Amino acid sequence: MKNKLFVVMAAVVGAFIIARPLLAHHSFSLYDNEKTITLKGTAAEFNWVNPHVSIVVEVKDEKGGVEKWIVECPPPNTMHRAGWSGTSIKAGDPITVTGNPYKDGRKVMNPKKIILANGESPGLREE
Repeated sequence: MKNKLFVVMAAVVGAFIIARPLLAHHSFSLYDNEKTITLKGTAAEFNWVNPHVSIVVEVKDEKGGVEKWIVECPPPNTMHRAGWSGTSIKAGDPITVTGNPYKDGRKVMNPKKIILANGESPGLREE
């Protein structure tokens, strides 16, 4: 009986230890929620993969150079329920993304709204 209780307790503690980093991963604290920016550019990549869909957007800077931004979206399952598919965006499509950038200045964004080439703006989560 004592062995069984020990094994169960060890499993519970182990589950909490493993789950802790996973919870931290889903934090939005990396993004500057006080700052909202809009990117208008061209989709270079649309990665329909777990754990998050990502879009690489090429945006022209003030000097005419090209900056690559990574737009980190929700998981594919969440976006699918909101009406997206793995073919919603193609390389070369014009795209407008509004959202919160990383606090540390890296070119990474948490999107709040995406406007596709056809002018549609599907939600990012099921509503």
